Amino acid sequence: MLFRLRKKQPLPPPPIPIARWFRNPASVERLREITEDPVFQQACAVLQAANQPTVSAIQMEMDKAAASLQWLAGFNDFERALVGLTQYPETPVEQTPTEWEYLINPEDTNE
Repeated sequence: MLFRLRKKQPLPPPPIPIARWFRNPASVERLREITEDPVFQQACAVLQAANQPTVSAIQMEMDKAAASLQWLAGFNDFERALVGLTQYPETPVEQTPTEWEYLINPEDTNE
């Protein structure tokens, strides 16, 4: 039996900072079209429903229920973050995380 070799898929583009993402309106609009597509929304709902732990599963197999809840929480976070990339922030995205602001010397900035 002969096997067909798959063509090598091109590598995805490397990640970019969030501030740069929002400077490309075409990407934001395209992602909005995708996340508002009923097929995409239905696919998300199917995955969420398929991975909901049942009461009997929680009572019988705590490890499996915990893993299912962890997966579901991660999926929900991913879905919210993806939709968040379609909504421009009200304030500009900062380059420096706020938790490090105390290290910035105001004299070093040119503002």
